[in-house]
Amino acid sequence: MRVCRVLMPIALAAALMISAADCASPAADTGWRHRHDRALSHEVRRDVSHHHLGSENALTGAAEGGTTYRSVALVALMNASINALRPDPEIVWQARVPRVLWELCISVVAASAGSAGRNRCRRPVPALHLLLAFMTGSTALIDAFLWAPLFALTASFESCTGGGWFDRKPKVCDTDYVKGVGRVLVSVQCVLTAVFYLATAIASWGDFLSVRDRQVAERQAVAFRSALDATMEIRGANDREYS
Repeated sequence: MRVCRVLMPIALAAALMISAADCASPAADTGWRHRHDRALSHEVRRDVSHHHLGSENALTGAAEGGTTYRSVALVALMNASINALRPDPEIVWQARVPRVLWELCISVVAASAGSAGRNRCRRPVPALHLLLAFMTGSTALIDAFLWAPLFALTASFESCTGGGWFDRKPKVCDTDYVKGVGRVLVSVQCVLTAVFYLATAIASWGDFLSVRDRQVAERQAVAFRSALDATMEIRGANDREYS
């Protein structure tokens, strides 16, 4: 009995000490967890605010916004001027209007895409890069495989009159270097424009991919930050409730 009387206070004191330790350890663990969560949340916010995400062209490796497309707009304006003023009496002005308007549209889209990439205050629009890639890519293929061979095959240094099915006058041909040289130059212009527009389409497609992927990564980072903040609030509420 005496032994029990001696050991019982010792056991009770040990139990109280273990209980106090159990109550103190969650508080310490909770404090460390809060500090870790705050540090992680701060790091996520810093990465999102400073855009520490992929911002390079997926195909060319150039920095996002580095492609201004100013040269594309100038080339499109030059093509529009050449097609409108080129001396070729067999091609009336009504037939030149669609291509001139198309080149002007390419110039406007290229200038818009370039200004959106240079302006850091504006959110980049992937649709502009996608539209520019389709416009320049289709123009390059048509120029390379349709207009360049067609103008080269129809290049003639003679202008003929008469000799038709319902024309009684004989066929008379005169030397016309303006017409022949014009057709040859248009064929060369189509080939050079096709190569330039094809390179532009590749660069614009790469910008579209990089801008789209960066915006998706930003949305995922923002969602992760919101989920982390919500988790910290729930943990704080639970800790306050159990404390």
